[in-house]
Amino acid sequence: MKKNIAKIILLILLTGCDDICRTSGEEFRQLQYHFVVAEKHTEDAKISVITGKDSTGKNEKFRQVGFHKLYDAATPGDTLVKEAGKMRTYLVRKDTTLTFKYYCRGEEVY
Repeated sequence: MKKNIAKIILLILLTGCDDICRTSGEEFRQLQYHFVVAEKHTEDAKISVITGKDSTGKNEKFRQVGFHKLYDAATPGDTLVKEAGKMRTYLVRKDTTLTFKYYCRGEEVY
């Protein structure tokens, strides 16, 4: 009986995490960015925040959990680009473009 209860609890927890992951992915899919990086910082040691200005001078902010490699790579003067409907974010530099994919539970989301 205890094993069955543990299995049910585990199933509920895993399904709940999957829903959060899926919901977060759909929210991320709708986001759109195109701005020059000015500065960056973290919140609560897990949220990457990159700020800058778009071509009209409007302040923009990229604020996501789990984009530590993007955060580490971003430097002032780089351009952060993400198209609505897409799951990849690009960091454009003078000589190269870095691609950062969206992952859900360790698997890339397209």
